[in-house]
Amino acid sequence: MFRVLQVVTYMGRGGLETMLMNYYRHMDRSRIQFDFLVHRDFQADYDGEIESLGGRIYRVPRLNPLSPGYYRALNRFFFHLIPTRLYIPIWIV
Repeated sequence: MFRVLQVVTYMGRGGLETMLMNYYRHMDRSRIQFDFLVHRDFQADYDGEIESLGGRIYRVPRLNPLSPGYYRALNRFFFHLIPTRLYIPIWIV
């Protein structure tokens, strides 16, 4: 199974979030799973459904590009997960 990491602000009922959830509901989750890196520490609208569909939600501090704490949290997150080969980085433009 492949795991795809979606990086979003939080999984509220916005346009991008709703589109991702529509994909997630209708795809073959035995082959592909979505996980979410969110930038808020509260329970958002779609969080319960994501977890019930088998997805994981990872939380980092609020997005602030000027904050050293934000960069430390991202580094901890990616240096912990990327070496485990849980996610293979792919850049799509």
